[in-house]
Amino acid sequence: MDDAKLIELIDAVFLFHYPHLVKKLFASPIITTEIPFSHCQTLILLRKFEMLSISEIRNVMNIKKQNMTYIINKLENKRLIQRLPDLNDRRLVKIKITDEGEEYINQWQINAVDNIKKNLSTLCNEDLELLLQSIKTIKIVLLKLSNDREFKDSKFILRHYEPQIH
Repeated sequence: MDDAKLIELIDAVFLFHYPHLVKKLFASPIITTEIPFSHCQTLILLRKFEMLSISEIRNVMNIKKQNMTYIINKLENKRLIQRLPDLNDRRLVKIKITDEGEEYINQWQINAVDNIKKNLSTLCNEDLELLLQSIKTIKIVLLKLSNDREFKDSKFILRHYEPQIH
């Protein structure tokens, strides 16, 4: 599997959280980072969509508000994201990835590709392609099952998400 497909796999996993798969693909100590996976997931999401509200990010990641606030604060303190007022509603805040955040997540992704190659080296290309297609299929099926209002943002984002190579 080439690097572009591995990046697509990484983005698919991180933007639609599969805890067991993440543990298998990114088994410790293969990926080392100074920030947790949930922080990387937030940066990947913001890199794709440029600016999102905290609730949009939270809904996609399916985490509690207080946990999202903690993640946003940590990323802001590291200057990887910034808070900006919503142009349409000044009461709302949008979150945007900074140049430093882009640089950080791009470097993280390069390291992740190298490391995921090691973890998946026992699989043939056909199995790797099957894994990628299976993740995409699971995403589609789960989106069809998500009729609840709280999944509105994540359904929109994940339907319009196509991984990009940076």
